Amino acid sequence: MREDALLSVVFLTDQDDCSARDDLLFDDTSTALLSTMGPLTPYRCFEFGITCDENDRMHVGVRHECAPREDAGTYLHLVDRYRDFFVDLKAPHLLVLGAIAGPVTPSPEGVGHDAVVARDASNQPELVWSCNTPVDGAVPGIRLYNLLAEFYEEESLATWAYSSVCSADYTPIMTGVAERLRRVTGPQCLPLPLKGCADPGVDFGIPRAAQICSVNAQCLARCEVTDVQYHGLPEDQELAVPPCMEILPDGFRLEGNTDRWLAYAIGYPAERDPLLPVAACWYISYHESCPQSNYGEIVVSRPLEPPPRTEIHVRCQQIPVDEYQCEDGADNDEDCLTDQADPCCVDPTKCR
Repeated sequence: MREDALLSVVFLTDQDDCSARDDLLFDDTSTALLSTMGPLTPYRCFEFGITCDENDRMHVGVRHECAPREDAGTYLHLVDRYRDFFVDLKAPHLLVLGAIAGPVTPSPEGVGHDAVVARDASNQPELVWSCNTPVDGAVPGIRLYNLLAEFYEEESLATWAYSSVCSADYTPIMTGVAERLRRVTGPQCLPLPLKGCADPGVDFGIPRAAQICSVNAQCLARCEVTDVQYHGLPEDQELAVPPCMEILPDGFRLEGNTDRWLAYAIGYPAERDPLLPVAACWYISYHESCPQSNYGEIVVSRPLEPPPRTEIHVRCQQIPVDEYQCEDGADNDEDCLTDQADPCCVDPTKCR
């Protein structure tokens, strides 16, 4: 519950969420098939928590466009209640959610998901499993999926955030959760090498390239960095963060400065520097855990701890791995090799 604490929640279940807001959902005074509430079985959670293109209890077969109910007929809490709970509880970068549950299948119409209703041995309606294990199965977790969709794009849901409980391997979701926690607790690695700073180790005496040349002799990255403070709170504000290279010892900002000896702390102040003459500045550092960016990580230096719910938004000019112009005679990927000698031009498959 500490303001700066990480929170990770992974739902592990073979059923969908059935968080009742009305105890009538469990009423056992009338359980006939044609009664108002119907049989006292898990099917009630589906009937009174999900709406589809077909909602007749007696209808057997596939139902399309299934989504959480939001009308007066639902006896379950709205999914929005839980979205708001997590949003109010934690800043987005401190929150990681996931689910290992029954898989969901998108409806052909592109709206909602499919579900299949059948009859059990007692001729009562039941939701058919969406996956099977050697001994059991799981029903589609439609409400759980919709909760996670409030936080993640479809690609994340498909690759790690929502995993089938019937799977023999939970590695993708656990790795995905761990990776997102590492991004907060570990180095702030950049996804690709940077234009103007292809070899961050040069400035720290740890060059990656076999040689030092004009294009990698100094780290002059081109980034836009923004502090988002009190994220999600009424006092939410965005502040531009300048490069530390442009901050002089007296606090004056010399835009476009390329001389490290003019900058405060040669452009590399400590992450917490009480003497830093500005509220914050950024620079590219070297970190051995960031091979994808030629070992470049972004560091924001401050004189004090940042306000609660502070996020750093970063946009940098990068060197895409497939951006090689082998006809201009230049060193496009900033590795000190021109077209004639660059293996990326001799054999482009080496750089894919």
